[in-house]
Amino acid sequence: MKTQYSNGLVVYNESDLLMRRFLFDTITLQFEKIVKGMNKSFSFFQIESSCLIPNELINSEYTEDKYFKVDEEYSLKPETTPASYDYAKSVFSDGEGLPPICVYQMSKSFRREDDKTSRHMRLKEFYQLEFQCIYSANTKDDYHTRVCDAVLEMFTRLFPERKIQKIPSDRIPHYSESTIDIEIWDEDRWMEVCSMSLRNDFPITYIQSM
Repeated sequence: MKTQYSNGLVVYNESDLLMRRFLFDTITLQFEKIVKGMNKSFSFFQIESSCLIPNELINSEYTEDKYFKVDEEYSLKPETTPASYDYAKSVFSDGEGLPPICVYQMSKSFRREDDKTSRHMRLKEFYQLEFQCIYSANTKDDYHTRVCDAVLEMFTRLFPERKIQKIPSDRIPHYSESTIDIEIWDEDRWMEVCSMSLRNDFPITYIQSM
């Protein structure tokens, strides 16, 4: 059980930490297997980004009432994507790799969320496990559809006792051409556990998904 000491802020116990490590290791290994099974040329790069982010890198879709601004230079990062993109650009510019690549990380994000009951609260500080798969825009392979189907199968294997579904998202981000959510039934409601987008905002002529 997680101990709540403030709405949206929790303390994780040893069991929670062990489960987090297990899920990170399992999902990471399975996702790499899925993607390389589609194209063995994919190179994987694991990173971890700082909790602080320069203000100019925060997506303009986040208004200041949605994240924690520290000062005129930095804020607590509301998402992990900017750091993953920045690292991917360095991979290409330094000649370390060519598409297709996957940059992934598990690190903290911070958002101003409304206070709600424990059952429905959204965390103000939480971990995100994110995979950015970057590949040539003119590829003939429909990676997005194939990955979405394979990730659904992965979650079904991980949680065989739960009802799991894959549905089009009802909240399409501005950068997305298509977004698919994976949801798990939790007692009396569907809970989103994964979101996968075909993105169009990587600042070079590539498209990325996840």
